Amino acid sequence: MRPLRPGEVGVSFLADGGEREILPEADLRLVDRTIQTGDFCKRTIDDVQSGVVTNVHVKGRLEHVISGEPVDGWKTLDDLETTLDAEIGDYVVYDDWIGQVIELFDESLIEMSNGQVVRLPELSSRLSVGEKGTDIIPPPTGGMYNLLSFFGAGSNRPDRVDTVIDVKHTVYAIAWLAISQMVDPAGAERKIRPPKLWCGKDIEKLSLVRGRSDLEMRVGDRVRLKNNNGAPLTRHCKDDTNVTLEVRLFMVTETQTTLDILWQDGKKEVIKSTEIIPYLNPDEYDCWPGDHVVWKGEDHKIPAIVQSVNATDRTATIFLPDTGAVELASVLELDPHGTSDLGASFAQSASEGLGVCRGDFVFIHPVGTTNGFEKPAVPKIGEVEPWVRENPIVEGQLGGWRKEMADIGGAVAARHATERIQENPLMNYPSPRSGELAWLGEVTDLNLDGTVEVTHPDLTIQVYPLERLTKLYDGMEQLENDLWGDDADSHDALSDDGGDEIWSMDEDGVWQPELNGDDWEDDDDEMLPGEDNVSGGWADELMDTSLDEHEAPNHDITAQTAPQSPHDESRTMNERHQGTTLSWNRFEMLSSAPPDHAFFSSPPAQPSKSFLGRLTKEYRVLSSSLPGLPTFLTRRVLHSIASIDEILQTQSSSELTKIAQIFSGLSSLAHRIHLTKTRQ
Repeated sequence: MRPLRPGEVGVSFLADGGEREILPEADLRLVDRTIQTGDFCKRTIDDVQSGVVTNVHVKGRLEHVISGEPVDGWKTLDDLETTLDAEIGDYVVYDDWIGQVIELFDESLIEMSNGQVVRLPELSSRLSVGEKGTDIIPPPTGGMYNLLSFFGAGSNRPDRVDTVIDVKHTVYAIAWLAISQMVDPAGAERKIRPPKLWCGKDIEKLSLVRGRSDLEMRVGDRVRLKNNNGAPLTRHCKDDTNVTLEVRLFMVTETQTTLDILWQDGKKEVIKSTEIIPYLNPDEYDCWPGDHVVWKGEDHKIPAIVQSVNATDRTATIFLPDTGAVELASVLELDPHGTSDLGASFAQSASEGLGVCRGDFVFIHPVGTTNGFEKPAVPKIGEVEPWVRENPIVEGQLGGWRKEMADIGGAVAARHATERIQENPLMNYPSPRSGELAWLGEVTDLNLDGTVEVTHPDLTIQVYPLERLTKLYDGMEQLENDLWGDDADSHDALSDDGGDEIWSMDEDGVWQPELNGDDWEDDDDEMLPGEDNVSGGWADELMDTSLDEHEAPNHDITAQTAPQSPHDESRTMNERHQGTTLSWNRFEMLSSAPPDHAFFSSPPAQPSKSFLGRLTKEYRVLSSSLPGLPTFLTRRVLHSIASIDEILQTQSSSELTKIAQIFSGLSSLAHRIHLTKTRQ
């Protein structure tokens, strides 16, 4: 699609095979939002306060996947059967190991226009029951022609009425991530990793584990009803033995989502998903009740649990578990992500934050033991095996484990076609309240005393102290991080913020590269009513003078063998500016630090991406408003400072450090003033 213009929306129509179209926003009506537990949201884009979703309730309308006949009424999760076919990304458990499905081999049944049914085996899941179109069956050319003839297609060509009537996952590729933390170290050493490929009756040895959000309906999902009385169905002749296949599968066509939301001020509310907007880019200081943070002061760093947050004043009430005291602190003094010295003492790969979040899968440690980390840091374990990262294509053909998987899947499909075998192995699902898999669970709530509510796969709910939990490092997340190159040098990673080449489709449908423009915000042109323009003051005059000097350098100056003393340089500059109207003639804009500067001989440090991000956010805070300081005063100060992009381009590393300290100091000072007024 071409780039969107203001007032336009890109829409993908599920009913037309994902066809995309650009439509005016005024012609569309928002009917639902897909939100998951743990997501952040706001009421409006201008709202200061945000909330976290603690639970999701979905009801949906269904229709038959093939006939399109609707099912009466709204259906909820209680009306649906639990799906026991694992999909890519699902967790499975076997012999105290937890793994993740990373690839599937499918065996699909396709009904052609003449009523003939074709068995189509292929690697990777791309088809769903009910899909129709001309691209369902690949063109039978060469070896594919013989393959389709073997599986029943004969000489028929794909046509527009080809319909998928059944899809079975016959082979699973599973990456085993970690072992139960309930197993003692000696026993863990004896447990070898399970095999990577699973098929046939072995699939029944696996247990399927899903989170609460994964169970809820989404538009386009295929579901089965517990009670099929009166529900529509279709019948299809499966093969030449006159075996009839009944399709009792339904597609979700519409949903309505209701959310349980915990706002920053501690209030809870049940609200429709259409009445909020997703909060996709939380501030680094954002936190919510129940979060584990580090309270950073001038002489202390103390673990704390957030009780409530005043988003307007940017203050938070925190509970100190070590002393039992409740304190009021500025959010600028709180570290929710473990970026302080306390959090930095742990390896980044082992702990990427403090505490846990709703929706995280965690391991449970035995009573009397801990995860080995100092609270509130929580380790993260889970290793993707090297074979997962193998190149899928070798010399133009499938290679490695994918070729092995395709060979196994093809053999299974051939056996089904020749022997007329009907196999449908399903994974196990933990029975409710059975006590199965008590060593694993999903975080469903964070308590204000610092404990964590965990829902186990058998739906039992237990409360654990933070130190008995270890987070599971999702395998798909690791593979995504590999694509983004998280291990790249921080200086190289800085280019991600600007200057990247982005490809977009122009109006003629041709992909063209475009340079990602500078995304720094410039508020200099936005003046408040009645506010005087401060341009042309002493700061601008100094800047103009400095720029004039740089633009017209004196080429007659001879090179010196030693730097001038500070007094000589200052005197020379004073003489150079004699006759000007500058009232502060004792201060000059120097092109470099003077030789007697305290850090003149110190090698400059390379600024990191996180450092520059912090510098930018401090600048933006100052450029908007600060509690306790008049807005007009803030803007006057910022109008006297060069724009942030100019600072980043012209200043050295040591000068950037000083600028960051100034910004951070001003911001912290203003918040301390406001905090003092609040306590009074």
